[in-house]
Amino acid sequence: MEHLNLNKECVVTGKEVIDPQNSPKSSVNGNTWAFCTTTCKEIFDRDLVKFAVKRYSTSGHFGRSLH
Repeated sequence: MEHLNLNKECVVTGKEVIDPQNSPKSSVNGNTWAFCTTTCKEIFDRDLVKFAVKRYSTSGHFGRSLH
């Protein structure tokens, strides 16, 4: 299994993702996002456009790395 360079902050809540490699994940346009809970993953999956716009507006791009 490939070791991914995953975010350590949940893009839904802003809380720490304790174990990104074993947490719930979603992939969008080649980027994989880790979440602090299954509920956050479900919220993200339901409203991808909202989180893409939020991520783009805070970073200037929609990419994989947070830290």
